Amino acid sequence: MLQKQNNPGGIAVLIYPPGLDYIVAFMGCLYAGVIAVPAYPPYSPILFNRFKSIVKDCKANYLLSTEDIIPLVKSQLNDDADMDKIKWIATDTIENEPEKEFLSPGHNEEIAFIQYTSGSTSTPKGVCLTHDNLLDNSKAINHFFGTSEQSRGVFWLPLYHDMGLIGGVLQTLFCGGSSILFSPLDFLRQPLRWLKTISSSKATISGGPNFAYDLCVRKASPDQLEGLDLSSWNLAFNGAEPIRHETMMRFYDTFKHYGFRYEALYPCYGLAESTLIVSGALHNTPPTITSFDKTAMNSNKAIQGNGDQDNLLTMVSCGRPRPENRMVIVNPDTHKKCQPSEIGEIWVQSPSTAKFYLNKPEETMTTFQAYLKDDMSGPFLRTGDLGFIHGGELYIAGRLKDLIIIRGKNYYPSDIEAVVEKSHMALRLGCSAAFSIDHEKEEKLVIVQEIKGDYTADDHDLIRKTVSKAVMKYFKLEVHEVVLIKQNTIAKTSSGKIQRHACKENYLRENK
Repeated sequence: MLQKQNNPGGIAVLIYPPGLDYIVAFMGCLYAGVIAVPAYPPYSPILFNRFKSIVKDCKANYLLSTEDIIPLVKSQLNDDADMDKIKWIATDTIENEPEKEFLSPGHNEEIAFIQYTSGSTSTPKGVCLTHDNLLDNSKAINHFFGTSEQSRGVFWLPLYHDMGLIGGVLQTLFCGGSSILFSPLDFLRQPLRWLKTISSSKATISGGPNFAYDLCVRKASPDQLEGLDLSSWNLAFNGAEPIRHETMMRFYDTFKHYGFRYEALYPCYGLAESTLIVSGALHNTPPTITSFDKTAMNSNKAIQGNGDQDNLLTMVSCGRPRPENRMVIVNPDTHKKCQPSEIGEIWVQSPSTAKFYLNKPEETMTTFQAYLKDDMSGPFLRTGDLGFIHGGELYIAGRLKDLIIIRGKNYYPSDIEAVVEKSHMALRLGCSAAFSIDHEKEEKLVIVQEIKGDYTADDHDLIRKTVSKAVMKYFKLEVHEVVLIKQNTIAKTSSGKIQRHACKENYLRENK
C-alpha cells in the first residue's frame, strides 16, 4: 500500500499504542523504502507538543496509526495547516492486497528510520539511521549479549524508544529468538509483572533503565514473590540512564533468593546517535565495580581510592567497545586526547554511528564530524557524555552540558541527586534535578526535588535542612536552595529521563 503512493523516500510518523500493529507498520515502512519515524500517541499536552515538533521537523508525508487513535489526535490539532498536508492512514483497516505487486527496493546506505533523541539536555533531534547502521548495531548487540535462536526475551520498553525497538524487537528478529512484549504502562502499574513474566516464560534476556530495577525492589514483598523463579534470566541489561551501584546491589540482594544470579547483571552504554549500544562486558561475567577518590574526581581525575569511605565514589563499569570500533576520551575544549587518568568527553568511531541529524547542518558538523587535534584522525561522534577509561573499561561520569562547576571543581548531578534522594523518606527516588545558577556573580547549587503526597508544608523546612546537610557532608558543597515540588511534576523526557535544563529554566523563570 505504501509503495502504491508513488513516493519513494517518503517519511511516515508512527503513532501506535503498544502492540503488534506498531511492529507491522515499522516493518512495512522498511520493506517499502519509506522512512519510519517512531513516535508515541500524544495523550498529554507535553507529548502532543513533542509530537507536533517531530512531524514538522521531519516534514512527514504520512501518519500511520489505528482507526481508534487517529480521530483522537485530529481532535487536538485545531485546524493546524501543517497537518492538512499529511496523509493519515489507519493501517488496521487496510485490506490484504496481492503480494505479487510488491517490489523489493535496494537499501544498505539508505535511511531506514529517524530516531528522535530524548531531549534530556536540548530539543529532540532526528538521528538518521541507515539499514547498514541497524545491521551493524544488531551484530554489536549479538556480540555483547550472546543472543541466539534459543534466546527468550521479555520487554516492556516503549517501541518508540531505541532500547525497546532495536534492543527488543529488532534483536529478536536478528538472532531468530522469541520475545514476549507488554506495555510500559502495565509495567509502571505493576512492576513485578515484569519479573513474573520472566519467571513464567523462562526468559533468558530482559532489561531496562536503572529506575526499573529500583521500582521492583520497592514493590517487592514475600507474598507477591511466592513461586518466583528467575534462574533462567542470564542477562539483565541496564542502560539509558545513570547506572547506580546501590541499585544493582539492592536488586541482587532482594532477588537472589528467587534464583537471580549476580553475574546476570549487565551494565552497558549507548546512545541514539550510535544506533543503540556502544559498549558492554562479555556476557555471563560479573559487573566490574570500582571505588574512586571523590576529591580527585572533582578535579577531573579518576584515581582508584581506598581508605576514607566518605571520600570514595563507587562506580559501575560499562564494559568495552567491540575490538573493531574505536573509543577515545577527549578534552572537550582542546579536542586533544586526555591522559589515562583524566575525565573527558567520550568520542566514538563505529559503523553503527549515524551520519547526520535531520535538517540540522550545524549540529551535524559539531556532533558527527569531530577530529582529534593530536593526529587529525576522525571523524568521530561526540557523545556529549563525560567518562574515563580505567583498567581498559569505560566509566560514565555524567553529561557534558549538565556538569556543575563551582569554585573550579567538577560535580556530577547524578551523584548529588543520589545523595539527596536518600537523605529523607519524604523524597521520591528518580525525581530530582541538581543544577547550578549564576547568583551574584557566583555559581550556586540548586536542588529541585519531588516530595511524596503525604508530607505537608509543615515538614518542608526540616526536609530542606536535611537535604542541605547531606550534600554538605558528602560533597562539602553548600546548597543555595532546595525547591520541593509535588509528585509527577518534575520535567522529564518521553523516555523518563530528568530534563535538568528544563528544571533550571523553570526555576529561573519563577525567580526573576
